[in-house]
Amino acid sequence: MRSFNGPGNSAAYGENGMAATSLPLATLTAIDVLRAGGNAVDAAIAAVAMCCVAEPAMTGIGGDCFVLYAKKGGRPIALNGSGRAPAAAKVGWYQERGIAAIPAMSPHAVTIPSAVDAWFRLLDDHGSKEMAELLRPAIRVAEEGFRVSPRVASDWSEQREKLSYDPNATAHYWAGGKAPRAGDLFRQPALAATLKRIGREGKSAFYEGAVADEIVGHLRELGGLQTAKTELRQRGDERAVPARWKPRGLDHIPGLFERFDPWSDLPLLVKLWAREQWNRESSQGSISAGFLSGRTSPLGGAGIYSSPLKSSSELLQSSSEK
Repeated sequence: MRSFNGPGNSAAYGENGMAATSLPLATLTAIDVLRAGGNAVDAAIAAVAMCCVAEPAMTGIGGDCFVLYAKKGGRPIALNGSGRAPAAAKVGWYQERGIAAIPAMSPHAVTIPSAVDAWFRLLDDHGSKEMAELLRPAIRVAEEGFRVSPRVASDWSEQREKLSYDPNATAHYWAGGKAPRAGDLFRQPALAATLKRIGREGKSAFYEGAVADEIVGHLRELGGLQTAKTELRQRGDERAVPARWKPRGLDHIPGLFERFDPWSDLPLLVKLWAREQWNRESSQGSISAGFLSGRTSPLGGAGIYSSPLKSSSELLQSSSEK
């Protein structure tokens, strides 16, 4: 139990539902969806849409989507909604032009936006409400505006260099030559119009038609390799069972789960296992040469997967068999 004699955080408890995001406005949106009869997936989609509007320095509909989800009483599943490179982005193309590294602010660093696709797949498979209803709070805030919080204002102000690379980004997010300050009212009418179209017409409104044409056309103008808007159509890669680390002797907890995707914290599971091994073996007075040299299977010894550790696909297979 924490001491209440100083600053700190207490555990939160709830009987019918709980939501936690990086933005109070998004958390409230999720709670409202739950109160209206929505499930956890409905609430998550509504909340992240709100973050796309009111926390633009951190996320957006042009980005990725990664999910860990577990139905009541069920095992977690992972959804990898990471964007892929354009089909024409071959290693040889870059080598022929002497490009040894992808500049962060170049069109070649832009992956295919897959968040919207992942939202729809998640909603189709596990949600209970219509996308139009879930996007309604974000659309309202984008149209009417939101008061910029101190943290969002701070993050925003740090993006001056990045936003200056593209005139469209500057026009939308650096109007007047400065970032919004804490307390300012900020509106996003163009984003509201796009979200309305997505809610009304489905994901095709984003991956086909005028929106897709504008995305591909602008990237091509900047030298990007996107050649057709059909490249924007893709599906997330859902895996039945994510990676899991379960501490020894704690049979009453399910363990710590992580996704298999480019932004996964899978190495964290390996570190947790390694620390557990170190504590166990050091308490016995002997650290094995195999452990010190890294020959011990990083995941198999923790009771997650069959050893030896070879590849993510083999890990996934061995996990699914358990």
